[in-house]
Amino acid sequence: MASYPVNPGAFTWRGPQPGSFQPTGALVEVGSGLSGIDWQRTNKILGARLIVGLSVGKRPRWKIADVIRVVRAAREQTSDPSASFLVQKGIYKHKDPTRGIVEEDSVQVLIIDTTDPAISQRVFEAQMIALGETLARAFKQESIIVEIQVNGLTRRVIGVNGK
Repeated sequence: MASYPVNPGAFTWRGPQPGSFQPTGALVEVGSGLSGIDWQRTNKILGARLIVGLSVGKRPRWKIADVIRVVRAAREQTSDPSASFLVQKGIYKHKDPTRGIVEEDSVQVLIIDTTDPAISQRVFEAQMIALGETLARAFKQESIIVEIQVNGLTRRVIGVNGK
């Protein structure tokens, strides 16, 4: 079994739009650029988790393959030509002022900085916010949750919209 320097476990966040993500499916590597990497190469590995809802309103609309397609296309346009990343299905919960507690099928996308030399945290974060904006527009989501990790530990959580 491969190991990765990111945290793919259950995730809860606070703030103006608190919520949670509970993984329910298998963790899947998309591409082949992650499994052969020696993660001991540096003491600071940047990662990000993006939570993407698969419904619009109350109606399920998207599949994990749709998310993979959009993420791959967006990542191929950045400085990481491998476009390898991890995906996993799960349940996203949040409180909506008009509907109460909302539960929907979702996907977490886990991106690991594989550039050599590693990019700065500021540049990586900007790339992940841009990816979140792309995903929000593509999947008609009010917001995408972006968690920035360093060595698998949360450093920042950002709600990103596509407007």
